[in-house]
Amino acid sequence: MDSEKVKIIKEILENCADEKKPCSDCKYFGKCEKLLGKREVLTLINDLESENEWLVGKVKEKVNEMTTYTVNNQKLKNRIAELEKEKDEQLKQFAERLKKKMGVREYMGVKYKQGVFSENDIDEILKEFNDGKV
Repeated sequence: MDSEKVKIIKEILENCADEKKPCSDCKYFGKCEKLLGKREVLTLINDLESENEWLVGKVKEKVNEMTTYTVNNQKLKNRIAELEKEKDEQLKQFAERLKKKMGVREYMGVKYKQGVFSENDIDEILKEFNDGKV
């Protein structure tokens, strides 16, 4: 139904619904029954129902998309948290490995640990660490 016809139907119904205005004041007086036929009103209602169903379908699609996005986003957040924990644990293990390689030194009766590592020592520790031997 075209928008002009919908506008006329709406205007007629608004005038009829206003109890303060007599029918004789309406610009459609005497023509309203012809313009406001049952078939036109039924067509308008059916068109509005169809549009409403279509809009409800679109909203449901968007809700499903957002639900999927939210679930995937939470999975990514969980995975990032897992990787952070793994990284922290690996760094702790790496630090422990370095501490084991430190030698005990003594200076004026005071013992302390000192780490002097060659590039090869560090490469070896990294290789063991990456191979999962740490």
